[in-house]
Amino acid sequence: MKKIFLIFAIVFSLSYLFISNNFALHIFSLVSGGEVRFYCGEKNDLPLEIKNGQSFIYSCDADNATNFSMNLKGCFGFSVHTTKNNIDLEKLLACVNILRTEVVEGYELFYGLVPGLVFSTFINNQKINLQIAVQGDNVVLGSPIILGDF
Repeated sequence: MKKIFLIFAIVFSLSYLFISNNFALHIFSLVSGGEVRFYCGEKNDLPLEIKNGQSFIYSCDADNATNFSMNLKGCFGFSVHTTKNNIDLEKLLACVNILRTEVVEGYELFYGLVPGLVFSTFINNQKINLQIAVQGDNVVLGSPIILGDF
């Protein structure tokens, strides 16, 4: 019985990571230009953008994000910086369960929950794993929220 439970736990964990990674890859496939930043808790063997306290930030072109992300470990979030011309925003928003919207300093902010994203946080007792900021032509999205600037 313990072996069956252990096998089930391993399979469930691996499938969860696979599904989670696939939705992040789906987000990257909706972006045809811009920059993606990955926030990691451990150093990776890739060119380092910046060391921020105990965290490491790695960045790449959005067009290379899928391949770049496959070589990272210990990440706890990502952000995508692009323009409306480079992302299918309607398709992205259709995939997100929008829980809250607000306008702050000219940015229209969407807070949502997407099944399959690993990273999450709580805002006003609501679980959030994707934040989208839109101002003019600029679009920034982050999981679990936008880490850094937008």
